[in-house]
Amino acid sequence: VYERVLAPAMKIVGQRWHEGSMSIGQEHMATESLGSVARDMLRLIQPEHETRQVLLACFADEEHNLPLYGVAFRCVSWGYRPVVLGIRTPPSAIRHAVESLDPVLVGLSVTVTPPAYRARELLEQYADACRDRAWAVGGSGAESLKEMVEPLGGMVVEGDLSGLKPKFDAFIARQRMRGTGSSK
Repeated sequence: VYERVLAPAMKIVGQRWHEGSMSIGQEHMATESLGSVARDMLRLIQPEHETRQVLLACFADEEHNLPLYGVAFRCVSWGYRPVVLGIRTPPSAIRHAVESLDPVLVGLSVTVTPPAYRARELLEQYADACRDRAWAVGGSGAESLKEMVEPLGGMVVEGDLSGLKPKFDAFIARQRMRGTGSSK
C-alpha cells in the first residue's frame, strides 16, 4: 500500500504544489491525510512480540516525514519494531531516545540537503547522539552527504530498499563486533 498508493500519491502532491496547481493549504491537507493513513497502518502491523527496535527520525531541518513510514514498513517486514519520531528531530532528541529505547539502529531521513556547514554540524551531533549505535542516513538528500556520514561511522542508504536487509543486518553486526551497539 505504501509503495503503490501512498508514496506515488505524495509525489503527485509535491509535483502539483511545485508547479503551482495546488496551494500550500491543499498540500498540507493531503500530506496530513496520507501521513495519518501511514501512522494508522504502522500501528496495525507492529510486531506483537518483543523485538529489536529501530529508531527513525528526520533531520532537524526536515519537513517531510512520509518517507520514514516507507522505511518503517520495510523494517517491520524484516522483523524490527520501528519507533518513528518524525520531522525536525534535533540531535538532543535522538540522544534521549537512544538512551531510553536502546535501539539497534538509528535511521535519519533527509530529502532536502542542508548547506554543507549545517549538514556537517548536524551529522557530528547525530553521530555523537547515536553513541555506539549503528546509524544510517537515507532519503533523496542523503547521497550528497556520504563523504561526511561515513567518516563519522554512519552508513548512507541509497535507492531501493528491497535488497537492503542483508546490508542493514551486516552493518548492525559490525557495530556489535566492535564492542558497541545495543545488547538487544
